[in-house]
Amino acid sequence: MYITFLVKKRNDKFIEGSLMINGEHICDAVESTENSLSTGEYALSIERCPQLKHQIIMVGSMSHTDCNICTASDCAIKKVWDKENDLIAKATDNDETPHDDLVKYEQSVRADSYKSLSELTRPVCHRIVTGNGVNGKNDGRIVVGKRIAPGVVINSKDIHHKLFKRIEKSIARGHTPILEII
Repeated sequence: MYITFLVKKRNDKFIEGSLMINGEHICDAVESTENSLSTGEYALSIERCPQLKHQIIMVGSMSHTDCNICTASDCAIKKVWDKENDLIAKATDNDETPHDDLVKYEQSVRADSYKSLSELTRPVCHRIVTGNGVNGKNDGRIVVGKRIAPGVVINSKDIHHKLFKRIEKSIARGHTPILEII
């Protein structure tokens, strides 16, 4: 099976296009410009995502069985929280520190933690998913559906389900489905 992602519009926030199989338009697709896939061919596979706990369409050679992005980010998040709690505990152990200074310090530590967390919780994992767009989501997802406005799609679940079944059948026949981005 050969699926083509024909890019029709590209701006600083998203990339829009059509997914086609054998030249036939299947659905519209949108991808975030940040962390987007470059022009080329990518193998598709169906993998069980350890974070989402269900089967997903993976794009590219990275397999979730080998993937440590999700678990690595979980571990890093725990380290940030532990560091945050240690810093706050040390500051509050000092009985001499005025209450207002402690509150400011705690807010400062939490702000730094949230900044770190936002960076850690955005693993790039190229996959084809459901949704209504990619606004604010730059983790490598390609959202499929019917385009209704710039960067926005509807009927995503039904379209994704049909695409998933076609890819699954192709894999069951011993073929490696390919996604070509042009």
